[in-house]
Amino acid sequence: MRLGLIAGLPLIFVSVCAFGRPQSLGPLWQGDGVSLIRAACKSDDPNDRSCRAIDLREGQHTQRLGTGYIAVRLVWSGHSSGATPDALVIGESGGSGGYAELFAVTLDHGAKVQKLVGERLEGVQAKPSTARLRLNLPFDIEHFNGAPHAGTSSVPIPTVWKDGDFLADVAALVQPPVPQREYSFRELAMRQELQAWKDAKFPSRRLFPPESDNGTLITVQGLIDLMLTGHADQARALLHRAWPGSLERSDVKLGGERDFWRGLCRAILHHPLWTRLRLDRLPRAEVIRAGAA
Repeated sequence: MRLGLIAGLPLIFVSVCAFGRPQSLGPLWQGDGVSLIRAACKSDDPNDRSCRAIDLREGQHTQRLGTGYIAVRLVWSGHSSGATPDALVIGESGGSGGYAELFAVTLDHGAKVQKLVGERLEGVQAKPSTARLRLNLPFDIEHFNGAPHAGTSSVPIPTVWKDGDFLADVAALVQPPVPQREYSFRELAMRQELQAWKDAKFPSRRLFPPESDNGTLITVQGLIDLMLTGHADQARALLHRAWPGSLERSDVKLGGERDFWRGLCRAILHHPLWTRLRLDRLPRAEVIRAGAA
C-alpha cells in the first residue's frame, strides 16, 4: 500500500499519569535469571510520583538503562536468535515531540542491550510474529524550512532485527512507482503550497533560503515519501515540476530550488536512522547522496 501524505499532525500521547495514577512498579519481563523492571525515579518536582525508570536486573546486579519517563512498557518479547532479541522495552517521555528511548535486550552469555532513541517514537508497536521482530520506526524530518515542532514530516520504516541490531526491511519499504493520477495530485498539492509560500513571504527572485515561518509540510512529505521508498529520482523531478515560476515570467523558475533539494537530501542523510538502519541500500540512494553534495 502506498504511504499516505500525513504531515503537520501533532502527536498526542495520554498517559495514565495524567489522571493521577502513576504506573505500577515491578517486573515487565523475566527470562533466564534476567528481568526488566519498571522502577521509580526522582523528577525535578518533589511532589511528582509518576517518574519512571527502566532497570535491568541480572542476578544481584541492577543496571539502570534509562530514567525520567512518564511511561514505561514492554513492546515485544520472544526467544533470542539472529532474527529476534529477547525483549523490547520503551521509555516514553510524554512531550509534544514524542521523544522515547527503545531498548532491545538479548541474552547471549549475559545480557546485551541495544538502544535506539528519537522523537515521534512514542506509541511504537511491534507486529506479532513468531519468526521475527517487526516494527515501524518513524523517519521524521523536523523543523525543515521553518516548520514548527508540532508539525513534522515522517515516513514509517519497516524494521526487523538482524545481527544484533535494528535493520530496515528494504524489501517491505520499497514501493511500486506512483501511478500517474497520484503523481499529478501530489504535484498540484505541492505547487499550490509553494505558490502560496512565494506569494506570502518572498517577493524576490529567490525562494529558498531564507526559511519560512510555518514550513512547507505537504511538499516535504510528498518528497520524502518517494525518496524513502526507492524513488528519489521521481521526487527530484516532482520538485522541479512543482517549483513556482518567477514574478515576471511563470515559465522561468525562481531561484532556490537546488538549495531546497540539497537541504532536504542533507536532512535525510544526517538523520540517525539513515545510518543505523542502513538505508543506503535503498534504490536510488545515490540520487540523495548526489543531491546533498
